[in-house]
Amino acid sequence: RWNATTATWTMTEVVSTESTSYSTWSTLAVDGSGNVHIAWCDGTNYSGSETDNDIFYKRWNATTVTWTMTEVVSTESTSSSGYPTLAVDGSGNLHIAWCDGTNYGGSETDNDIFYKKFIYLITEEELPPGIPGYPVELIIISLLIGIGIITILYKSKRIKLAR
Repeated sequence: RWNATTATWTMTEVVSTESTSYSTWSTLAVDGSGNVHIAWCDGTNYSGSETDNDIFYKRWNATTVTWTMTEVVSTESTSSSGYPTLAVDGSGNLHIAWCDGTNYGGSETDNDIFYKKFIYLITEEELPPGIPGYPVELIIISLLIGIGIITILYKSKRIKLAR
């Protein structure tokens, strides 16, 4: 990633960390929150995808500054998948298209274009006291009493992320 503040590139990162085969044909898109979405073609038998080429996906979470786990996008594929393309729409939904030779939905075994849309729903709800939540914002209050420090963690809301 390019750091505009320091005018430097960040260190190179390996995104396809679960790959034990070749990874090719990468594509990326950045959404309005600064999250980086990457898809690529991979021959690794990951999450039951077998060893034919499949489309893998990861997201760089700009808030947590971490990569998500790899997901197999072309789960219906029984043939080789390739040439993924990503786009993010104005609502933050992720769109992906790729080429695949799978006979899916009557498409026969010639190469066809396949498409999926990821819909991320983010909602907030009040969190009752004492209920463990999802990733939450914490308010940390530390009190210095005598020689000891008492720390109080207070959770007011939880954020639910669903796809």
